[in-house]
Amino acid sequence: MEFIIIWLFLIIVILLIVLAYFLAFIALFGPPFVPTPQKTVNEILKKLKLKKGTVFYDLGCGDGRVVRSAVKNYGVTGIGVDLNPFLIFYCRLVVWLQNILHCVIPAQAGIYKDNLYRFRVKPGMTRKEEKGNISYICTSFFKINLANAEIIYMYPVPMVISKLVKKFETECQRGTIVVSYCFEIKEWKQKLIDEAIINHKSVFFYRV
Repeated sequence: MEFIIIWLFLIIVILLIVLAYFLAFIALFGPPFVPTPQKTVNEILKKLKLKKGTVFYDLGCGDGRVVRSAVKNYGVTGIGVDLNPFLIFYCRLVVWLQNILHCVIPAQAGIYKDNLYRFRVKPGMTRKEEKGNISYICTSFFKINLANAEIIYMYPVPMVISKLVKKFETECQRGTIVVSYCFEIKEWKQKLIDEAIINHKSVFFYRV
């Protein structure tokens, strides 16, 4: 009987340690990363009818797939923002490995480190085709100024939507498109311009 009690006690302690670690991770790096399926990403970007050079933000970019797809397939200027440095490192690494800017990597890549978590294309670099610009920034998206944003994509945590609405209304230029995957922005019912079901999930399109 004592043996069972000791094991139950140890299990409870381990669970509490795991929970404490999980909560600490969320406090430091934000909610756990849940990716948007690539097939869904492709459909959303197709629906947006992106144009070359459009300034495209992904708030909470995770593994960076949305920004990479937008830059690679549509030539936008893509900015991914995430608080988790491990995910940002992964995003940067994938950019190099996939060579989405059609450059020779690394010797003639023309990619340089703008700061610890950001890569951009050098002005005047030689490549077969201009495919746009891509940046990944490790910070809270509440610290990013969105004044130049034309398209904003997000897979939001419901608890932050109200704060984001205030940020969008304060910083975004009129006409900026905001795409919310899965979660409706209830405060913006009058700004809803489209709603689609893509692979059994709702996607909401708003205009600021």
